[in-house]
Amino acid sequence: MRTSRGIGRDFKHRLLIMAIGILALSAGSCTSVDYSEQVEQHRRMAGELQNNRLYGAAVEEYRAILSYNGVDTPTRANINYLIARLYFENLKDYENAAAYYVRAKELDPEGSFATQATKNLVASLEKLGNVIDAKRQLDEATDIDNTPREPGDIAVAQIGDRSIWLSDID
Repeated sequence: MRTSRGIGRDFKHRLLIMAIGILALSAGSCTSVDYSEQVEQHRRMAGELQNNRLYGAAVEEYRAILSYNGVDTPTRANINYLIARLYFENLKDYENAAAYYVRAKELDPEGSFATQATKNLVASLEKLGNVIDAKRQLDEATDIDNTPREPGDIAVAQIGDRSIWLSDID
């Protein structure tokens, strides 16, 4: 049988535990964690693994970087591009390469890697037999103005849907 004194102590103990839990949760949500050291460590490790031709392990290190919430979008795009290159150039896994190229381009369409990512995405899709998707990607990448350059210009050739104008040749 509990006494009123024991019940009071038990209540105070539970109340204290709840207060500590609430403080811990609120403190965790108010602070932003800087993962830059861990990110750099994973980058170095991925580079070392890549230098030793351990490409699958290098991909794992890059993926670890993507698991951190504090990584900015341009860095995420670049890491996706690096993973895509490993899949494309070294592992010859064109499906994963294509997926990571798409992610990289979506995250940073104007990134320094964008042109190469597009070329390798098209090549990956072609190797997978997705010729229609490859053509769509290529058409998007080469979407240029198809109107005459000068008034009275003459179309001298047609390549797909694109006209070659006499002024282009001149």
